[in-house]
Amino acid sequence: MTSSRTCALHFSLTCLIALPSLNAQRVQLKDALPAGSAAYLSFPDLDTSISELKNMPVGKMWQEGEVQDFFADGLKWLEDRWEEQVAEGNKLYEEGKLPVKPDDLMGLRVKSASLGLTSMSISMPEGAEQPLPDVGVYLHLDLGDSAKIWQQLVAIGLGQIQANADKQVEQLSSKVGDVEVITIKAVDSPVEMSLNIAFIGESMLIGSREGETKTIIKNLISGEKGLSGSSSYMAVAEKLSLPGAEAESYFQPGAVLDFMVDIAGIVSSMPPPSANSPSAASEQAIRGMLQPEAIERAFQAMGLRAYESSGSSSTYTGGRSVSRSFCKINPQMRRGISAYSGSNLDLEFLRWVPKDAVAFTATTMNVGAYYDALVDGLKALNPEMGEMMLGMLGSFEQQLGVSVREDLFGSFGNRVITWSMPMSGITATPEMAILIEVKDKDRLLKALTVAESMSNGIIELDEIDRRGLKAHQLHVNPPIDNNVMPMNPFDMFTPTFVFEGGYMVVGFTTGDVKRTLARMTREDDPKGDIRSNEEFAPYLQQLPESGLSSVSFTDWKAQFEGMYQMGTSMLAFLPMTGEVPIDLALLPDAYSLTQHLSGSISWVKDSEDGQETMSISPWGPETGFLLGTALGVGASSAWFLGATRMK
Repeated sequence: MTSSRTCALHFSLTCLIALPSLNAQRVQLKDALPAGSAAYLSFPDLDTSISELKNMPVGKMWQEGEVQDFFADGLKWLEDRWEEQVAEGNKLYEEGKLPVKPDDLMGLRVKSASLGLTSMSISMPEGAEQPLPDVGVYLHLDLGDSAKIWQQLVAIGLGQIQANADKQVEQLSSKVGDVEVITIKAVDSPVEMSLNIAFIGESMLIGSREGETKTIIKNLISGEKGLSGSSSYMAVAEKLSLPGAEAESYFQPGAVLDFMVDIAGIVSSMPPPSANSPSAASEQAIRGMLQPEAIERAFQAMGLRAYESSGSSSTYTGGRSVSRSFCKINPQMRRGISAYSGSNLDLEFLRWVPKDAVAFTATTMNVGAYYDALVDGLKALNPEMGEMMLGMLGSFEQQLGVSVREDLFGSFGNRVITWSMPMSGITATPEMAILIEVKDKDRLLKALTVAESMSNGIIELDEIDRRGLKAHQLHVNPPIDNNVMPMNPFDMFTPTFVFEGGYMVVGFTTGDVKRTLARMTREDDPKGDIRSNEEFAPYLQQLPESGLSSVSFTDWKAQFEGMYQMGTSMLAFLPMTGEVPIDLALLPDAYSLTQHLSGSISWVKDSEDGQETMSISPWGPETGFLLGTALGVGASSAWFLGATRMK
């Protein structure tokens, strides 16, 4: 006898692997969302994206003969099992035991998908015993010719919800023109949130608020511009590459800040704790700080309200994914964190990066400015408490003879540069270098020494002299518990650092530090550094001439080969049950995969009105989708095996 879980698998696996059909989305959700919506995510043309995927590295890797040979037996095994289950499901349908024929489910399609967040808040409605969220979230799917099959599945699902709810929910039906809206909501719910589903032609809209869902339906029908016509959206969209994009996103950071203010309002309005409670004083002090007005003052003081909106787009171009993003920052509201502009990164550091490095990153920062922003936020949150805490910190600093602001954060400069070399093995310490700009090494060492004395032996800072290299080594000794952590994981690494040329030069071994110092003092010769790396060189001319605040590069041919070799060597330790036919002897050669890869680069450019990011990579949005699909297929396959054993 077939288990119910096996029957349910027909539906879950079909929905998981269903491919799009060949038409683009006719109406976009961003047009119909309210102008002030908080967030939007869209995959506007899945058909074209899937078609273009074959020319991306992932698609070319899959088409390699060695890859096809390796997966052939496993795919044939899965195909046979799937056909058996479909045949069994068709028989159950003919016997009237399944409401939908599995063969019909093979025609399910999703041509495009969009997700919108209009707003989110939390409140204490009258009659409610605890705070309740109120979130406006909307999913719009273009289903093409398979819309009727989807409608049948939705009807079955809604019937199941009602059957399991035991009269705790009610189902209502209403109309927006000729469009029927099905609403499922909890009986006597104090909030408007509900499940609202409507089919508009070949598309389906699922929303969390009945009234807002109907408004969006009207806009979808009329074509009236909402979010896409707002000044906030257009200020971001003009910086992106939206025509032909595989994915698009939009976000208003202020929506999250507003939500936090709402939470503060709920907390501050809760009944005061009992005077007899031992923690009454501390609870009351915390609630005093969590006043909505105080939270808002802190946000303003830290400069968080300057971040107005952000968006991104990703397109496939020439076998690579080109992603752009832009964060709009209000120039008049810049202060605190948002006031810092790191557009002072020059490319002189490139002569230090080894030619065969697999990755490097250079960025600008100002930790002192971030510390000052936090202090300003604390003072704005509660001036009296802020002054009291700073006074306590000052007294503590006086006893230690060190200043957190001046000796620690103030000792660092604005640049951080890192690079790493190819991986040589699972147990080998990765070779890498970290260069942190330092303005005052004596003050920094003083602060680190104080931290060591306060750590009760957890941190040890030693001064060493190895073959003429005078350096400092950092040892971390966490408490060892045989039941929780039987060994010290930090024994694998011994961070070693020296101060040279205005930088704190850090490596995991003294050899790494010596090699880095040699590179920092070498003559400027592009043939011996990353500028002559054939994967990086084509990107060098594309970097902006001004406003550059961050740049990073990865040689994916070398990086992937190292990870692949490590991964395949680890497969030998995995137990093979024999249920799924996989022959590790047929594993593809690394070159079969890496030949399709290229280097990736990303950079950040500052401007008066915001921050732009550009990324060019062999990996695009499909990577996350395929990883998620792989996990889903793996979970479904495990469910399938378990279900078939119970038959």
